[in-house]
Amino acid sequence: MTMRIGGIHNWNYKSRWREKKIARGKWRFHSSQTKNRAGKQLEGFHSAPKGTTFVWGIRARQVLRKVSPNRYKGHMTGTKRFIKRFRH
Repeated sequence: MTMRIGGIHNWNYKSRWREKKIARGKWRFHSSQTKNRAGKQLEGFHSAPKGTTFVWGIRARQVLRKVSPNRYKGHMTGTKRFIKRFRH
């Protein structure tokens, strides 16, 4: 079953964000995460079998507010575009 245009998925993430300053005002980052479906769970594998890899292109804007010397709160908004899918 394919998600229809306008359909919404909700996910819970547990992630790690690592960044390196490469120039004034410029950072390179890497994020790794575990993504878990929130809300109603699906039974079995619906559109792709276990082990399928998905590649997405992401363009985003991150807004942060400093709340203490070592803590920020914020959000990231953007778009992601499907690039490819393959099996190992």
